[in-house]
Amino acid sequence: MLLSVNCIDHMLADIDECAVGSGSNRCFKIARCNNTMGNYTCSCPEGHTGDGYGETGCEPDPKTTNFKPFIGM
Repeated sequence: MLLSVNCIDHMLADIDECAVGSGSNRCFKIARCNNTMGNYTCSCPEGHTGDGYGETGCEPDPKTTNFKPFIGM
């Protein structure tokens, strides 16, 4: 049996997963959320590294952190 489906072009509404309060994305709390058609991406802000997702998505980048160790008295 052959099943045929005819599709008509439809304009689909995009859900903004990045909208404040939507709860629709898994971006790390300081990550930037970028809404795309049908999806979203996360990225870390300058001075941080990581994929931007989940609980540990962005960590301070040791190459750009002004960390100076304290050397005793």
